[in-house]
Amino acid sequence: MRIDGKKENDRFQMLKNYLQLGNNKFTLKDYKEYNLDNLDSPLRITFNFYINNYFSKLKDEIFLNPFLEEYGLSDDLNDQRMAGFKAEYKSIDDVNITLKIPEGYQLKHVPKNENIEYPESYFNSIFIQKEDRLHLKYKFVNDFIFMPKENYRPLKTFQNKIIEFLSETISLKKI
Repeated sequence: MRIDGKKENDRFQMLKNYLQLGNNKFTLKDYKEYNLDNLDSPLRITFNFYINNYFSKLKDEIFLNPFLEEYGLSDDLNDQRMAGFKAEYKSIDDVNITLKIPEGYQLKHVPKNENIEYPESYFNSIFIQKEDRLHLKYKFVNDFIFMPKENYRPLKTFQNKIIEFLSETISLKKI
């Protein structure tokens, strides 16, 4: 997503479109940009949002998948591709989410903390419960610009581990 040279309203709309992730219940409340004019530092964007009905309820349990991104779903890394893969830029997605545990519920299951590594990329996640809140911090780092074809299979294995982990849910049980 290239936002340099765009007006603030256009950047807000681009960010909103980028973050919707196919979920039309996503509402971006506000955002803040850091280092927009400092080309020697990475662009950092923080934002607040909410998603209506982003959970499933079955009897006295609530199930929620807290991961908002989908990593490793690129068809660009298939075995039929003849040339290496070129990324537009290196990237770091550093996400912090706080879930308020609804009154009358307690955590039943939280996915384990995870660290998945590949030589040019990594993904890690940390869940921390404090009082009536569950904090999730996860980071995905893509540290390559060019990926030779011979590295596709190990990278695809790395991505498949991430996809499997991202399908885990948090469950809350009514007390």
